Amino acid sequence: REGIKILPRELALSAEWVRNLYVADAKARSQEVIQELEAEVSDDILMLDWTKDAATRSSAKWLFNAMDSRCRLVGFKLTRSSKPREVKDLVARFAQRGVLPSLIYVDDECCGQWRSIVAEYWPQAHVRLDPFHAMRITKTVSSLQHPWHAEFCSRVSEALYEYDADVLNRLRASRVSEGLCADMPRAEMRKYVPRKITNEPRIAAKIEEVLKDFEGRCHADAGPLLTEATHQAWSALKLHVTTGCLCDPSGVQLCKPSGRSGKIGGQDFYEIQSRRGSSALEGFHAHQKQWLGTFASYTLEAGTLLLADGAVRWNRKRKKD
Repeated sequence: REGIKILPRELALSAEWVRNLYVADAKARSQEVIQELEAEVSDDILMLDWTKDAATRSSAKWLFNAMDSRCRLVGFKLTRSSKPREVKDLVARFAQRGVLPSLIYVDDECCGQWRSIVAEYWPQAHVRLDPFHAMRITKTVSSLQHPWHAEFCSRVSEALYEYDADVLNRLRASRVSEGLCADMPRAEMRKYVPRKITNEPRIAAKIEEVLKDFEGRCHADAGPLLTEATHQAWSALKLHVTTGCLCDPSGVQLCKPSGRSGKIGGQDFYEIQSRRGSSALEGFHAHQKQWLGTFASYTLEAGTLLLADGAVRWNRKRKKD
């Protein structure tokens, strides 16, 4: 009212009051939110991964997310550890509601707990190690600013991936007919030419060749690139490579035309959209942290409610897009 400059204590807004109001409202809407989230069935690819930062803001150790290749969140759970057994109940609910993947990407335990859990609910599904996490070997070097680091990353990537020879040769021929150089920027190759991960012996031999080339080298200013952690990372990764956990399974389309095309040498080449790996899920983790706030700290209940609200808004936007 006129003349009142300071609100009475019971009418003053505070962070605690706003939070309590949100929690009360979210509880009232919780069943509606859960039903909407559980209506997501997913396509034939499922990406499973844990993140830590968003979890610690919600009084938990880890946050598990499951996303399909259309970038729609199928479900999440705050957990005490990053072991697959923590989310076996969630996987069971996925199967009950009709989620039926052909391929599942995981960040670890592809040869262990995940394989047995997936076999119980989806015996037809392939379990594979996410290539994004396989490339983490490139982060074990002495410095990410090392002058040779970019070359090392490039060569490890070349060891994992092979370009489709038919499309690549056709693209090169079209470039030559247009007066361009047959050799093209890597960005253009990735744009138009599908890639695949196959041939376990070739991958292992190529990576060991890269490590051997860098092992005896020492930069005048930056020193050696490789560390003991690099060799340890390769020892762990090699087990997955030799058992086929990293290679593309047959019968699953991992590269599809995006609908956009370019004309080169009179021929149409369609831009490729990759469905391989969980890089989209890695980016999603940053959005979850934003929903919770940079310096926020919530109870497990409040954090779960915030994450659920964010998840349904995220999925609505994906459908709209």
